[in-house]
Amino acid sequence: MRPQILLAIALLLTAALLAGCGSHVASGGPLMGGEMDFAERAPGSLAVDVLDYNWAYVNNGAHIRIMGRALNSSGEPLQAVVLNAALYDDRGRLLAQGSSYITPTYLKPGAMGEFEFITAARREGRVARTRLETNCRTGLAQ
Repeated sequence: MRPQILLAIALLLTAALLAGCGSHVASGGPLMGGEMDFAERAPGSLAVDVLDYNWAYVNNGAHIRIMGRALNSSGEPLQAVVLNAALYDDRGRLLAQGSSYITPTYLKPGAMGEFEFITAARREGRVARTRLETNCRTGLAQ
């Protein structure tokens, strides 16, 4: 089969798998659970809630480690949930950003997953604001 046709098929399959994907944003400092402000940017039926998170400088400030827990509150199975994180200083400058899959990668309705990753710090500074966003796709038969 021609490479262009294979690429088109791959793109169509990817688009089909991502249909219905939920996206939720938490902004603010390193807060816990109910203190986070979530702004929903997708249908409420596909909710992935960040329950809590924390961050810490590691490797003498060269990297930032981000870890936490998320809950599938959608009522549907979800898979391949990605957490994107961006940390900013008090002047709004990006200190670090990165992403990680939430594990397990297949979340049944009501199931909790965890995330943890280390990302390079772009500059030194006090983290004043954190932006967390999840992207997912509806679960397929497993």
